[in-house]
Amino acid sequence: MGGVGGNVLKYVIKVSISEVNLDKILNTGQVFRWRKFSGVWVGVIKKKLWLLKQDEHCLYFDCRCLALTQVKDPTDCSTIRIVNKTDDDSICKSILTENNHENVNATKLLESHLRDEISDYLNLSYKICEVSKQWDLENDKHLSGLLTEHSGLRLIRQDPLECLIAFITSSCNNIPRISSLMLKLSSLSEYSYGVNDTHFHSLPSLDFYQSPNAEQVLRDIGFGYRAKYIVNAMRAVVENGGESWLASLKKLSLDEARSELMALPGVGPKVASCVCLMGLDKHDAVPIDTHIHQVAIKYYGKRSQSLTPALHNSLEAFFQGKHGSFAGWAQAYLFYSNLKRPKHDKDTANPQNDSSKYPSNKETGYKSGQDAEIKCRDTTENQPPKRRRTRI
Repeated sequence: MGGVGGNVLKYVIKVSISEVNLDKILNTGQVFRWRKFSGVWVGVIKKKLWLLKQDEHCLYFDCRCLALTQVKDPTDCSTIRIVNKTDDDSICKSILTENNHENVNATKLLESHLRDEISDYLNLSYKICEVSKQWDLENDKHLSGLLTEHSGLRLIRQDPLECLIAFITSSCNNIPRISSLMLKLSSLSEYSYGVNDTHFHSLPSLDFYQSPNAEQVLRDIGFGYRAKYIVNAMRAVVENGGESWLASLKKLSLDEARSELMALPGVGPKVASCVCLMGLDKHDAVPIDTHIHQVAIKYYGKRSQSLTPALHNSLEAFFQGKHGSFAGWAQAYLFYSNLKRPKHDKDTANPQNDSSKYPSNKETGYKSGQDAEIKCRDTTENQPPKRRRTRI
């Protein structure tokens, strides 16, 4: 159980796939730096490499702190191995120091700490059956059907800084390309983990964006016009107080937090709402992009018009009225249902159907046929010059 070839993911959380479906939440537009090898999802949260796998009833996980991993052949389960593995005692020593614990069983502390971390990331304190009680399902047959059809879909509670960078990057973009760009950005960090030909890194620190050539570096790796907005937004975050300032926005109301974020360069209502929803615990935030606008027209009788800030606010208020204090979670189902998902996501039972088919961070070309598009029609978000306004 939980094994990968000769390797076993050490830890287990009893949670059904109908509550948490990794294939539906790690590869569909919430987060962008997870890859799947031989049935195991691999990704970095802060400065830890995580390995996640599941069956119908359990989630198996393991973690490597500043370790180097390697997979010779992602289609062969037996080839996953750990190189220069950081031992549990070293990880526990760090955790003990951080939490001022003494005379504690290191192994038990490690398991408890890691379990809390991944549970927090996956928002496991919220049960879908309880969340959905806030939704007007009796009068919303469309959402009611999606709840059954896409069971296991949930919101991730992610790092606000990474969330902000990722959704500025999402402007006029698609999921595979956003993933590739985020992996390239993270490759600028000194903390590295290798899995096959894909290298996993933590994101660069905010210090990186203070460099006078930071914008050009981002342009060189493919960010294009978005480079300016990302660099300027990160510099503004530093001026406001850095990551602690971003975290402090959790204490504000949705409108207050969104207003603070929209004062950053390149951040409009949609990006700000994404960060509020997925990074700042504002469960009633409803990001309105082209997908949700199309859903509102097709299933909720809204008329087609330009997606202005006023319309964003109007549609958000509409969905909040229908879906209550967890309207943002309902939005996740509406968004997911309107995506053009890669074929390999539809067969989650097949371990060979994994995201190793996605372009690696070494590639510079993209296959639009595999795109799960995030179409950009929000005139308040950063836009490229008119001569470059083509669909990517």
